[in-house]
Amino acid sequence: MPWAGRLLIMDTAPYSRWGGGLQEAPGGSWGRWGRRLLIVATSLMIATILWALILSILFSKGECLYNSGRCVQPPWGDRSSHNGHTSRVPDPCLGLSVNTCEQSVCIFGLCACTSVCMCMHEGVSTSLGVWFLSACVHIMWAACLPTPCVGPKTGSPQGGKGRVPRSLGPRLQEPLSAASTERRVLLGHQDLLRTNASEQTVVLAALKEEIRSCDTCCQGTQAQLQTARTELGEAREKLFQQESALKELSERVTQGLAEAGRDREGIRTELLRALEAAQLRNSSCEQCPASWLPFRGSCYLFSIPPATWDEAQRNCAGAGAHLVIVNDLDEQGFLSRNVRGRGYWLGLRAVRRAEKVQGYQWVDGVPLSFSHWNEGEPNDSQGREDCIMMLDTGMWNDAPCGDNERDNWICEKRQIC
Repeated sequence: MPWAGRLLIMDTAPYSRWGGGLQEAPGGSWGRWGRRLLIVATSLMIATILWALILSILFSKGECLYNSGRCVQPPWGDRSSHNGHTSRVPDPCLGLSVNTCEQSVCIFGLCACTSVCMCMHEGVSTSLGVWFLSACVHIMWAACLPTPCVGPKTGSPQGGKGRVPRSLGPRLQEPLSAASTERRVLLGHQDLLRTNASEQTVVLAALKEEIRSCDTCCQGTQAQLQTARTELGEAREKLFQQESALKELSERVTQGLAEAGRDREGIRTELLRALEAAQLRNSSCEQCPASWLPFRGSCYLFSIPPATWDEAQRNCAGAGAHLVIVNDLDEQGFLSRNVRGRGYWLGLRAVRRAEKVQGYQWVDGVPLSFSHWNEGEPNDSQGREDCIMMLDTGMWNDAPCGDNERDNWICEKRQIC
């Protein structure tokens, strides 16, 4: 705008003042009071113009130089331009721009912007009339406008349609710029969050699909596992059945072997009896060596020097015999009658598997069938009693086979006929 004192123009016709209660002005903006003010302002303007003309005639001997919107006195004597940096303005106060507005004057509720243009030349105040005339013109111009005398308001009771005064622009520029920058940053963040949300939605959907696939796969695996468990249970049951059948078969075989052993012993006994009868009829059979006792076709040596079970077996083998094998009760009676209060090693040992006694076997490999154990025997004391001996009572007992266990022994060999 060309006028320095012109403020923001607001439509306040329907209201009498800002804020608080809203009162409707009678007659609008050009009511009765407006007409009176216009008459008073016109009269004042005429008087002021007259005063300005008189004062300008008396004091307008100097000139004001306009420099950057301010009236200054040139620092040199000549009033012409100096190096092209200044210019002559005959009436600078009448041509002031908005930027030269330095004071706001309110008269009767009306606002006007006046520019102080006090030019000094040679110590004499000049252009007072022009300044006064300019001030009056500004005041009358503002009087013609229905602008209330208000501060720097940025809103209006009609919904904030007012404009920001120019004097407040520089103050609000920096906060508004910062707020605008922050708003752009927030909008950028919002767009980024939306993009991330879209991406996360896609990833979540993919994860849900994978979870469904895994659930289906797990269900299939569980079904297969259940089938495998069922098959394993059936296989275990069959294995238990086979183990039971094998155990039963083993028991039958053991029983059959025992029966076969007894049958063999019976046959052997019968053969020995027949052999003895034949020997009685035929004396061509070789006699037993000295210190050996005959019984049913066999010769028996009751050794006196004590030895370990292994040493006794080696001594018998050196004589062409073996540790005695007891086949029946008759042979047991023969041996018991000749022990004479001493203990003797028999040709019988324990058979161990996994450090447990599984049975007993004679030196010729035949399992034990006939036995004559003492009461409470065999007990395998301390898990190391593997060798069998005959006590002085004729009863059997298990004993350790170590070097510290020494006893007498009985050798047996068949007669040669």
